[in-house]
Amino acid sequence: MQKAVLGILGYGTDLFRKSEYQRYGYRAAQIAGSSSGVFGYKVDLVIPSGGFTNPKDLTLSEAAALSLFLKQWGIKTEILLDEQSYTTRDNVASIFRLASEQRSQKEHIVVLFCRAEWTLKVMNLAGGLSRGFEWRVETFDLGSHDEIKKQILGTVLSCVSFFDQLHKKLRRLKIFLG
Repeated sequence: MQKAVLGILGYGTDLFRKSEYQRYGYRAAQIAGSSSGVFGYKVDLVIPSGGFTNPKDLTLSEAAALSLFLKQWGIKTEILLDEQSYTTRDNVASIFRLASEQRSQKEHIVVLFCRAEWTLKVMNLAGGLSRGFEWRVETFDLGSHDEIKKQILGTVLSCVSFFDQLHKKLRRLKIFLG
């Protein structure tokens, strides 16, 4: 079975307090600990990503909260924390950077695990930040009504971001082609 690096995008430190975050963490643990792998790939490195974003507790990063949660569920897979990321772009870039420092692009893919409402944004970012890795996105739907509003907004923002980047690339191409 081929191998994967699982990058988990953090969304706060409330994994032990809020049930929707617990479900997100539990699904990440299922993927990390699965003997059948994800997309047919066996996870051999997990990179939880997220900085110190909770103003009420600046001693616990999103990445550390995810790591503690995974260990609580008995995950034995190697875990490498990214505690420097504060935005989705930071998360995706750091996951690919750390994966490239630890694993070979020829032997691994990167699976990015994120909330469903950020799928397009994460896919858009991964396309430009992948460092030569093949990649996939695995999502988790938290399923509340507020989340549906966030999904719609996230999709709109992702589309705007995509077309903005496309427009910039086309303008640069026009400059080079004359």
